[in-house]
Amino acid sequence: MEEIDSSKTEIWMDGDCQLCRLSEKWASRRDTASRFRFIDMRQQLEGSLPVPRHELEQAMHVTLPNGTVLKGYSAWCKILDALPRWRRVAPLFRLTPIAWFGQRVYRLVARYRQGLRR
Repeated sequence: MEEIDSSKTEIWMDGDCQLCRLSEKWASRRDTASRFRFIDMRQQLEGSLPVPRHELEQAMHVTLPNGTVLKGYSAWCKILDALPRWRRVAPLFRLTPIAWFGQRVYRLVARYRQGLRR
């Protein structure tokens, strides 16, 4: 059984989703401090999930080391905060007009992600 590192940010993603796997690869390459632990929610038992499975199927979730759970666009903003070359611009993604637009784009992409192919 894999030992859990409670100091890492857990990123709960759908391993059956090609877009999710590409996002994981993108973030992993930039995570030079190894702050992230990517978890395929489909490989986990219901009791080990941070939220019900149907919520994980709708949006990516991030569990911070302090136990806080973020989802969707907010989760992506938190990931950007941890990436060295992105942390300077990450606050811009939280500005009201950008966040308003980003949340809607995230929900649209999340809804149709299974149909998106490379």
